[in-house]
Amino acid sequence: MSSPTKPTPQTREPRGALDRFFYISERGSTVGREIRGGLATFIAMSYIVVLNPLVLGYGPDARATCWAASALLP
Repeated sequence: MSSPTKPTPQTREPRGALDRFFYISERGSTVGREIRGGLATFIAMSYIVVLNPLVLGYGPDARATCWAASALLP
């Protein structure tokens, strides 16, 4: 019986400064994919920061402190 061998990852040459600094291609990704992922994360978090106080604002808090609590507290 032979043991299964792991496929060797293909190493790509770094193409730009971001790739050389963050070793993106060595990790199997591309600069474009990382930028799209970061942009999607930024948009999702921006949506949450805006939406969270609106949802909490319908509660019994009359002093409108929900915005500060939801935006500043973890």
